[in-house]
Amino acid sequence: MMLTPTPMVGPKRVIEIADDFFGERGHALSEYAQLLWLEEHLEEITAGHDYIRLFQYRRFVSEMSMGHEEWNKSWTWISTPRLEEASSDFDRFSGNELFNQIVLLEGGVSFQYAMSHVAEDIVNFAKFLKIRRILNDAEILDFLTSDKLIPACSTGTYKIDTFRVIFRQLRLAAEFLNSEYYNERSGKQRRVGGFLLERLNSYLLIRHIRENSETCKFGQYIMVDDEKISKQIMRRFYEVFYRIALILGDYTQKNVAGVRIGNRVKAVLTDA
Repeated sequence: MMLTPTPMVGPKRVIEIADDFFGERGHALSEYAQLLWLEEHLEEITAGHDYIRLFQYRRFVSEMSMGHEEWNKSWTWISTPRLEEASSDFDRFSGNELFNQIVLLEGGVSFQYAMSHVAEDIVNFAKFLKIRRILNDAEILDFLTSDKLIPACSTGTYKIDTFRVIFRQLRLAAEFLNSEYYNERSGKQRRVGGFLLERLNSYLLIRHIRENSETCKFGQYIMVDDEKISKQIMRRFYEVFYRIALILGDYTQKNVAGVRIGNRVKAVLTDA
């Protein structure tokens, strides 16, 4: 089954879930608009099944290691013909949960968010989670200071109960868009709700894995991309540029952002 925000033709059942399903700010949820719809209809869609396997765009989690390593080393890419090698990853049956590998972030989740998005948003989000008692004080501190992240954490194979528990919490957290703490953003940042829910999704999933290590497995985060075959030079350029940016960030923005985030977190936890 394919969930999509806009009309399109698919090989099987296609269900259109427009972003405004969650109101005028639904666009800010990005793919989580469709994922939260899935949680609301989970019983009727997965009746009689123990697991649900999720893919996103051209990305999926494979039990086998394959493909070419990407510049940030957190995922690999393959061309379309190589999908045949991963046929078991598209099987309708599963005996365990499977998720992307946990990556360690230099500076932590809050610093990484501040470097790519608006630092104020994740702090306001944390305050909302505290006010609504979605996370307690200790969990909020853990969430903001964690140095662990699962990229594309919505993909993978979930037990139905695992998906239900995590996404019900994400549904409560999505009400952030309708709160006084939310700020409308433009451009890439207009998807702020999705960016924030992804970090919370990762946090809740890592906690689940820690508590159920015997039944969870880690796989390889893979993207299907035929165009990269002809873009090796550009790929190398981005890899070099990324390394330079990391080095410069260590000497410049890291300390500044760290102080700014630290002050905001302190204010949130003392004022709330």
